Amino acid sequence: MKLKDKLKSRKFWLTIATIVFAICGWFTGRIDPLEAMKIILIAVGVYNGTETMIDMMHKKQ
Repeated sequence: MKLKDKLKSRKFWLTIATIVFAICGWFTGRIDPLEAMKIILIAVGVYNGTETMIDMMHKKQ
């Protein structure tokens, strides 16, 4: 997927927003550092998983 397409993707921006939320919560002390790391890892994992599934579907067609 090209960078231009990623910038138009809602999943990409949702992942970025989730990461920013976790980092802001970590810095303000509302979220524990370990919980913030879990949130970031889950967000990135879900994004990468959906991108992989989409790529696999396009290869089958």
